Amino acid sequence: MTLSSDDVRWRGLTKVEGRRVRAFQEWIDLESRWGRNLGDLLHQIAVDRILLAEEFLAMGDAMYRSRKDLSRSSISRYYYAIYHGLRAVAFHAAEGDDNQDHSKLGKGIPADFPDRALVVNRLNDARIWRNEADYDPYPQFGNYFTSTEKALRPVAHDTVAQARDYLRGKGNPYV
Repeated sequence: MTLSSDDVRWRGLTKVEGRRVRAFQEWIDLESRWGRNLGDLLHQIAVDRILLAEEFLAMGDAMYRSRKDLSRSSISRYYYAIYHGLRAVAFHAAEGDDNQDHSKLGKGIPADFPDRALVVNRLNDARIWRNEADYDPYPQFGNYFTSTEKALRPVAHDTVAQARDYLRGKGNPYV
């Protein structure tokens, strides 16, 4: 004799750990409070991360255009634009924030993301450049950081646009 799908679900519920029940209760409360289902809330979170990425792009661009050399800070902002854009993609793919660690985010980029290997390499390169810009005292002068900033700017813009397009293509209604 086979169990009905409802019986299978009921049986599964009898084995749920308390922490998971509390998580279910939290999501039910959020859905009720905001009048949106879990899928909509997850779509909104991904888009909010894209908006954050675009905010970092705008900050990086303002620094890039400055008469003062703000290339170190600009590099950092461009990296975070890339990071948050791709974190939105990884969040969508995992239906949760399983890939927030900077060194592991690339693993969360889904296989169907356009030019995935190239994008993951760009993310890793940008993280190295951001670390250099934020933590290395040398070089103090010269065009090392300005040339890095100039190279990273279009990569950041392209990556954030790709992330937005990917979410749109996956049916996110809020993009």
